Amino acid sequence: METVFHDVPFASGFKSFDKRKLVGQIHSVLLPATDLVLADLSNVALRKLGVPRAQLIDTEKDCYPETRKWAEAIHARAAKIQGLCWTSRQDDQALAIILFGDRVVAKTLMPHGGSRALRSDPSAYAELLILADRIGVSVVAGKS
Repeated sequence: METVFHDVPFASGFKSFDKRKLVGQIHSVLLPATDLVLADLSNVALRKLGVPRAQLIDTEKDCYPETRKWAEAIHARAAKIQGLCWTSRQDDQALAIILFGDRVVAKTLMPHGGSRALRSDPSAYAELLILADRIGVSVVAGKS
């Protein structure tokens, strides 16, 4: 939801997604070898900071330069924080996580199973189509 279908509008009616956008995209599961220290940006934590969710989490691309400043400030002020965690804007039953690459060494994240190409792996593509159907999106073969 936060990657493939991130830019699909919330509007009702017909929504399509061009299958060509899946080229080069993979699905992988990574497990942390140790507990990660993440800054909590959930509704309760944001309330304590006096920041409305709409100002930081529920924003569109044009606001990303401003929201990036929050990540930079947290990174600069909290040396032990390895990333950010919040309730996904796209799926409120899921968490979204961003890790700071300079604070999470490669061996901290361990692959769990193999990576699957979203376009060419039949089971990965089938799962993607199920999610697309759940959110009312038609995956279409775009014109070359």
